[in-house]
Amino acid sequence: MAMVLRPTSWLMRPWKIATLWREMRLGTRLLREPAVPLWAKATLPFALLYLVSPVDILPDVIPGLGEMDDLVILYAALQLFLRVSPSIAVRFHQSAIERRQKFSAMPPSDVVIDADFTREG
Repeated sequence: MAMVLRPTSWLMRPWKIATLWREMRLGTRLLREPAVPLWAKATLPFALLYLVSPVDILPDVIPGLGEMDDLVILYAALQLFLRVSPSIAVRFHQSAIERRQKFSAMPPSDVVIDADFTREG
C-alpha cells in the first residue's frame, strides 16, 4: 500500500501559524535583549541580507519556488537564533509574552551587593 502525500495549506493548520507568530514575537524581543550576545543576533540580519542579495539558491524567476527558498532561509535563521540565544533569556521572554507584558530587559542575574556591616558602640 503506497502512502500518498498531499500538500496542505498552512491555513488548514492554524496552530502552525500561531506558533510561527509566537516565535517571531519571541525573536523580536530577543533581538532587543541585552543579555543575548551580538553574534547570536547577527543570524537574522544575515538572513535578511540573503533576501536582498542577487544570489539565490533557486532563482526568483521560477514562480513560487523562487520565493520559497527565501522563506525557508528566514525560517531557518529564526530557528537558529532561538536555539543559540541564552535559554534563560528565551524562558524569560516566553513567559512575558504569555503574561502579555510589554518588553523590558531581563533583570541582571549576576548583581552582587557587597557591603561591610560594622557595629559601632
